Amino acid sequence: MDQEHPQKWYYKFAYFFIANQVALKRLLVILLILLNIALWWSSGVKLINYWSGGLRYKKDISQLTANLINWQDYHLKNRPKNLEILGINKIKTKKNKYDLVAEVYNPNSQWYLKKISYAFVVDGYLLDWQTDFVLPNQNKYLFSFSYFSDTPIE
Repeated sequence: MDQEHPQKWYYKFAYFFIANQVALKRLLVILLILLNIALWWSSGVKLINYWSGGLRYKKDISQLTANLINWQDYHLKNRPKNLEILGINKIKTKKNKYDLVAEVYNPNSQWYLKKISYAFVVDGYLLDWQTDFVLPNQNKYLFSFSYFSDTPIE
């Protein structure tokens, strides 16, 4: 662009602003007044909503600390159920030796037995205690191997 001979559009642009200087200032003042009115209106609406919502706010805050859950019913409904014994069998392995098997079922879908201690009772005698675990909704076999009996087990 030549410094000595600027283009014609530049003169038109400058002439427009010089000729309409008063009108442009008035337009700017009107726009600033409208912006100010909009900001005050928005602030007023928010302030009125804040004041009118005070009672609802207090009610909502008081409900936060209210005990809305009946814990006794919840615990009764969600407590673990007892382990079910589905069957007990004996398997004769050798002369007077038996393997004892018990099938158990855990009916709980959210509870597992981390440690279960069990012992078989044969002919009125308590055998050795053993430990195991049972997962939720699982059928499991509990064993006692090589029990020796002088008489046949019925």
